[in-house]
Amino acid sequence: MGNEINLRNNAGLADIAPTLLQLLNLPIPIEMTGKSLIQEIELKGYNKVVQHV
Repeated sequence: MGNEINLRNNAGLADIAPTLLQLLNLPIPIEMTGKSLIQEIELKGYNKVVQHV
């Protein structure tokens, strides 16, 4: 079975790029105004995804 991904509500077009970067485990530039659609969940043995750097 795979990992479950939970999406947040109240999304906009600006949230798509940060979501894709998060899925690719790439840093999200501070200049991006959107936020990832994926809600952070704690998984044992996994690092949290990098947000703004």
